[in-house]
Amino acid sequence: MNQTNSDAITALNAYMTALPQALQASASHYVDSFNDQPQESLAWLLQAPAKFPESLVKVFACSEFVAKKCLSNPSLIKDLYVSGDLFHSYAQQSYKENLAPLIASVTDAQQLGQQLRRFRQREMIRITWRDIAGWADLQETVVDLSNLAEACIAAAVDLLQQWLEQSVGKPCDSDGNGQAMIVIAMGKLGAHELNFSSDVDLIFVFPQNGATQGAGRSIS
Repeated sequence: MNQTNSDAITALNAYMTALPQALQASASHYVDSFNDQPQESLAWLLQAPAKFPESLVKVFACSEFVAKKCLSNPSLIKDLYVSGDLFHSYAQQSYKENLAPLIASVTDAQQLGQQLRRFRQREMIRITWRDIAGWADLQETVVDLSNLAEACIAAAVDLLQQWLEQSVGKPCDSDGNGQAMIVIAMGKLGAHELNFSSDVDLIFVFPQNGATQGAGRSIS
């Protein structure tokens, strides 16, 4: 391990004493695991305001999910810090706006799934971090989780319908008017109160009965 990384880990360890005794061992385990990332310089961490490394230790102590994901991809921590995304609330449209360029060039469902998973992982880490660090209240956290889910669902439905129309035609009602699929969110997502352990229950419907038109085969 280079000296810079050693200094960064020493600085992080200094914040351990503020944690309850029961959490110190867990935090220390994950912080020390930076030793396994010699190729990733932590020089930027030494320049960060105190509230960031202090929050890192607290978050690593409280969330195995965040700690493991960040350690498997150390550049993710730097990205969240440098972008400033950890330090401010998102507007309702932010998730859709941030996701759009990531899926603009995908060409099939497999690529779409990969990009959605990457996006979801980054934003789940951001939401969890802000929650544990005390930078977001409960209302912001559940709304953020709901907006994240909504953005991913909307993006997936829009692209999948476009691709399906190429093979089975455009959904139309009995008069030939085009229809778009409606996604009804049930339970906590429907109430915009999704939490970290919530299932996402959805109902997919069209406004009216009909069939697809404009392709070689038609389906109801």
